Amino acid sequence: MLRNLVKSKIQRLVITDKNLKYEGSLALDAGLLRLSDILPSEVVQVVNVNNGARFETYAIDGPRKSRCCCVNGAAARLVDFGVAFVILLGMIFAFGIALTPKVLLLPLFLLLLLVCALGFGLWLGAINVYIRDVQMLIPFLVQIWQYASPVIYSAQSIPSAWRLVYALNPMAGVLSGFRWCLLPTIPPGPEIWPSVIVAILVFITGIMMFLRVQRTMVDIL
Repeated sequence: MLRNLVKSKIQRLVITDKNLKYEGSLALDAGLLRLSDILPSEVVQVVNVNNGARFETYAIDGPRKSRCCCVNGAAARLVDFGVAFVILLGMIFAFGIALTPKVLLLPLFLLLLLVCALGFGLWLGAINVYIRDVQMLIPFLVQIWQYASPVIYSAQSIPSAWRLVYALNPMAGVLSGFRWCLLPTIPPGPEIWPSVIVAILVFITGIMMFLRVQRTMVDIL
């Protein structure tokens, strides 16, 4: 029988920086790593006390006596989301917007967001094995995707004739769901289902593509 036990624990560690362009890890002050008996490249689990999000990564040495705690790679998105979500909740209460029972459906849209992010991440990771320059396109693609999603505007502002096509963007359904759960807006219509279907298809095909590339990944890299 194999049992996983907690060897070291650092409580109330404050994230001091994040780096989205790094491949992924948690950079900690080298002195803090030694005091905590955590070795470089050792797997660690990070828990966000603001929203309960957990993710697993590995520790690397940061500059000694810098007191740094830098989340690198895709995990930085979780930290950024947690901070932004806390600020959003503060603004909701400041403006006197009452939360309703529909906020209980928020985890479903968060799950859809994670499925979408993992799906596209698996696809881009697999493509990056063969085309290394694809990582240079990611910031540009994210900017385009932001304007193609209802971030600074409502999905209801899209003409009715184009809403079904617009709903093929999986983030359209995610953001519309977030707005409906937290704000007094109209619920997402049937247009949300194309977003759900596309997100699931991207996730499933992403897993299949990544598993296919995984067989030859080491030889190519």
